[in-house]
Amino acid sequence: MKNEFRFNISLQILNHLGRNLYRNFITVLGEAISNSWDADAPNVWVEIDRDNNTMSICDDGVGMSEEDFQDKFLKIGYTKRNTGLSKTQKGRPFIGRKGIGKLALLSCAKNITILSKVKGGELVGGVINNEELDQAIKDDLNSNEYSLGTPSPEAFNQSETLLQERGTLIIFDQLNDGIRNRMEYICKLVALHFRFSLIDKEFSIYINGELVTADALSDLAATTEFIWKTDGFNDPFLDLCDPVKETSLLKIDNPIAAPNLPFSGFIASVEKPSHLKVRGLSDERLGIDLFVNGRLREKDFFRNISSSKHVASYLYGQIHINNLDDGGSIDRFTSSREGVLGNDPLIRDYLVYFEEMLRSVGNEWDKFRLKHKEDGDPENESLTPETRKAKELFDLLSREYATREDRKVNEWLDEVRWAAYSSLTAYGDCFIAENLLRNYLEESLSNAEFSEDFKKQAMKFREKEKKDLQHIGCSDEIRVKTSEPYYVHLSDLLEEIYKGDTQFEKTSITKLRLLRNAVAHTCVLTDQAQRDLVDEVGEVKERLKTKLRERRDPRV
Repeated sequence: MKNEFRFNISLQILNHLGRNLYRNFITVLGEAISNSWDADAPNVWVEIDRDNNTMSICDDGVGMSEEDFQDKFLKIGYTKRNTGLSKTQKGRPFIGRKGIGKLALLSCAKNITILSKVKGGELVGGVINNEELDQAIKDDLNSNEYSLGTPSPEAFNQSETLLQERGTLIIFDQLNDGIRNRMEYICKLVALHFRFSLIDKEFSIYINGELVTADALSDLAATTEFIWKTDGFNDPFLDLCDPVKETSLLKIDNPIAAPNLPFSGFIASVEKPSHLKVRGLSDERLGIDLFVNGRLREKDFFRNISSSKHVASYLYGQIHINNLDDGGSIDRFTSSREGVLGNDPLIRDYLVYFEEMLRSVGNEWDKFRLKHKEDGDPENESLTPETRKAKELFDLLSREYATREDRKVNEWLDEVRWAAYSSLTAYGDCFIAENLLRNYLEESLSNAEFSEDFKKQAMKFREKEKKDLQHIGCSDEIRVKTSEPYYVHLSDLLEEIYKGDTQFEKTSITKLRLLRNAVAHTCVLTDQAQRDLVDEVGEVKERLKTKLRERRDPRV
């Protein structure tokens, strides 16, 4: 065959590849910054004019020659990795992989001007008018039938000023979605999404002349309570959080087989879930993000992990896994570079490990919160629901006594805190059980059926109470009910109900009476005594429930 056949690529392919895939402002900004990183630029300058809806991004990277601009930048799908390289000349790992991220830059505004030059070379570039490009796509033109426009004199003048020896300038005129956010929030987003700009001292990002630093996240740092991090992990942001109430290592409580799963990073918790909402940004909420080689790869990466929703609503952080992109042939990222492929075996292995790690973080978070007199995780089984409610009640009541001026008082409160959780629960159980026993006796037995000892005890306490009230000149009744069962101790109630029951030993009743009285008299019980009280009250509760069921059963 004499004819030579060649691919004829329609411009429609730009849309199919994802020309409209990048709708988020920070994504577009991130794509330009990533290109500057890959170009070994020491600096990136972003100038945003909200009033005129324009933006320019300039770097002092290696720049592009005429050949580079045509055969590399404008070649959709070109990536430096095709040359076998995985790092820049400075040793930076390449962020770009698929060669289609530039579509974010080429479609986010009405006009995009690109100007660039290499050291000692001439200025090269062109203009993409997206209205004209849309028409070319509509007319089904191929790539050879569409040419970029010529930059304006104003753009050339701007490049002469900004591009000294080398670098690239991109000017966005009439951004599609406008610029809604104030500068402080844009700086915050950049600080959140581009960690390499904070960590690498040889790479700086400027927004309207202001260097982006960890200080942009100072409000987040101020609300951070606890931090878990990998050994040796450093980040300027974590320095802003110092001091925090508690720090710990990222680890797992139950060791599992996790060979060769290196990662670094941190997880932190805030005081309130609302603190994870980035002020001024309606749709931005912090989570635990995945970073690879300093670039955000997936927001809220841990949403793929089964965990306590309660704890997760307080957590944010960064997990860095650089071996997900080691320069090899395996591509684990979606086309938009905004997510990972969940079916990848290595990613699945990491998620299994992180699920266990998150469980450990949740357990420690619960302990830390309780230690600092805050609500913990009601879903955590380390404490019973009853104890958690008792804890809430104690913390609420103790606020009146806590003081900054008297440290000793706070120490005393801490001494009784954990004992109070158990004691309040136990006392509540006793209060309910005793009153149910009294009601049961009152309805089940007539006065004549009470034993003589029982009536004597009731008379003794009734007379003493009456005498004490007369002594202080009080004639009012202090009890709602005044029949015999309401004047005797718990031990008397039990003996009256279970008289003749040889299985309910006198020693158990006596022991319960001693423990119950100690709690009722607000004494702090020993650990063993607390356990005994729980056991003895539990026995009473089970017997009482049996009696109540018998009462309701028509067959009994």
